[in-house]
Amino acid sequence: MLSASQSRVAVGKAAADRDRKEALQHYRLGQDAFRNEHYDVAEREFQNAAKLDPTLELAPYGLGQVYMATKRFRPAIVAFQKCREVFQANSVAPPPMDMAYQQRLNDQIKESRRQSGGCTSSRPKCEQSVRHRLYLQGLDRRSRR
Repeated sequence: MLSASQSRVAVGKAAADRDRKEALQHYRLGQDAFRNEHYDVAEREFQNAAKLDPTLELAPYGLGQVYMATKRFRPAIVAFQKCREVFQANSVAPPPMDMAYQQRLNDQIKESRRQSGGCTSSRPKCEQSVRHRLYLQGLDRRSRR
């Protein structure tokens, strides 16, 4: 049985998934309208997509395209900047540096040094490669969520 907080999280996730799907539908309708040069319909659909899912970077990009096609350059710049902001916000953040992560990193660095016969530079290559490998593992874990 789910606790009250778990059920709220599940309901919130379901609502977010529903909003994401609906936002993608609006985005696709906006694309079709844009291709057929129905710019007013495309603008409305891209705006609806952006409202439903603020993390969908395609919506402000489509809106910027509509503004460019209708020669509204200032709003186009704002839309493209919004697209860039959303894209950067969606970019993967570096892995957290909690105590368990830090300990695992230190253990792997020691093991790499032992295997390589020790490192002498101020920032050893083995430490860089271990950090990079752990960073990529963190990216891989996040992409499976």
